[in-house]
Amino acid sequence: MSANPCQVGIINKNCVKLDYMRRRHPTTLLLLSFLSLAGLAYLILTYSPNYQLSTMNYQLSTIYLFFPLVFLFIYSIITYLLINTKQGLLFGLFATAYLFLRFIHLTHPFFLILLVVLFLSLELFFKKRT
Repeated sequence: MSANPCQVGIINKNCVKLDYMRRRHPTTLLLLSFLSLAGLAYLILTYSPNYQLSTMNYQLSTIYLFFPLVFLFIYSIITYLLINTKQGLLFGLFATAYLFLRFIHLTHPFFLILLVVLFLSLELFFKKRT
């Protein structure tokens, strides 16, 4: 049984091509990040934070659209740049959680330190499991 030359460490054209194809940047993430950034910019520039969007008999605050758009933008751009879904998810959740804490006026530096420690421990926890 012979070993695969790409796994042994022998570098040839086929190995480089396979490695490039495995680590390709998905363009759907880039498109998703641009669309969420455009939606976020439109939301910020057009509506005030207190504005209530009305649809039929339902009213929705713009804040409920802001946080998912921020998460979606950060998740997709970090995942696109680092080619790692787990780190994109953690970065997006960290930024969204920090902005949410600022929104509810929890601005003491201790909350930021707690958030950093929480997400660093999550990163280490998931790194050891995989």
